[in-house]
Amino acid sequence: MFQFSSIKNLFNPAEMNLVKSSWDRLHRLPGGKRVFSKGVGRVAPYTGSIPASIEELRAGYARVTLEDIPKVRNHLQSIHAVALANLAELTGNIALSYSMPADARFIVTQLKMEYLKKARG
Repeated sequence: MFQFSSIKNLFNPAEMNLVKSSWDRLHRLPGGKRVFSKGVGRVAPYTGSIPASIEELRAGYARVTLEDIPKVRNHLQSIHAVALANLAELTGNIALSYSMPADARFIVTQLKMEYLKKARG
């Protein structure tokens, strides 16, 4: 039986959590995590500047990996500090976004990082 209420969110994005609905639809499909990760990078272009992959996502939790390629390394051949900050911001923001009600929004007002040693591998 077809019900209009079951598809109304498709026509009114303000009534849906796009991150949650997209992840829930895609992550089980072959290549779905990659498609989702690339989509996040297109919506947030600076985030898309690092080769990050969202591996796991649920309410209040995200596991994101960063591909270790020359583009994210600095002149000391360690992972660049800003790439790591970008990864940390993406991980926290995507976990928060997944957990929020459909009508909620947020903006990061502060980000603080402390680096204890060079990032290797």
